[in-house]
Amino acid sequence: MGVFLGVDFHARTQTVCWCDTADGVVQQRTLDHRREDVCAFYQQFPAPAVVGLEATGYARWFHRLVEETGHHLKVGDAMRIRQFAARRQKNDRRGAGDGQIVLLKTHPGVGLLTALAVFHTLQPIDRFNRARRVAAYCGLDPVERSSGDTVRFGHISKQGNRFLRFLLVEAGRSAVRPNGDEDLRRFFYQLSFKKNGAVAAVAVARKLVLRLFCMLRDQIDYDEFRLRGRDARRARGKASPDSSG
Repeated sequence: MGVFLGVDFHARTQTVCWCDTADGVVQQRTLDHRREDVCAFYQQFPAPAVVGLEATGYARWFHRLVEETGHHLKVGDAMRIRQFAARRQKNDRRGAGDGQIVLLKTHPGVGLLTALAVFHTLQPIDRFNRARRVAAYCGLDPVERSSGDTVRFGHISKQGNRFLRFLLVEAGRSAVRPNGDEDLRRFFYQLSFKKNGAVAAVAVARKLVLRLFCMLRDQIDYDEFRLRGRDARRARGKASPDSSG
């Protein structure tokens, strides 16, 4: 019995995946070496926990930290670990990533290339504390132009990855087809009537990436996303004063 931690160590960050054998729950967190209190993170686990990582030349400070907290440090040969990971891919982080990519592909219009691009662009997902920041990061947020008391939103900022935006727009076009997502399709045609098809396509891409962010954050597929949306709308309807009759 005890806690086992696997560390993917980098110069400025580390991703930790750990499991407490008392309950079998697996958790994951990314620590920033510049901002996070790494020592406090490892001190929360009862000693001696087992901490494993690949051999690397810039982790000596971390080796000392682990030993000072009373945990057992296991340093493995990187080549042998990767060879083992190739045989047991379902048990490592790449396997978890594959599972998340599969979740994204359950959304209408989202293929493998779009899912891969979104997954690798947004990781680590916990750095976005608001969905709106995802749109800004992808360059799909409308630029605000203010004059006096008047606030107008113009074209998108086009910051970030241009290829990702292209993929999202194309995925959005697929999602609004007759066999796609009915809510996005209705939104697309309503906005096309008010503005034009190009503006509507970009707006759908923005909605789509926010959906995919939520699916990654909550580890849910498209059906569960739709179900939660319906439940939220029903809850708002019941809370509305007009619904009381």
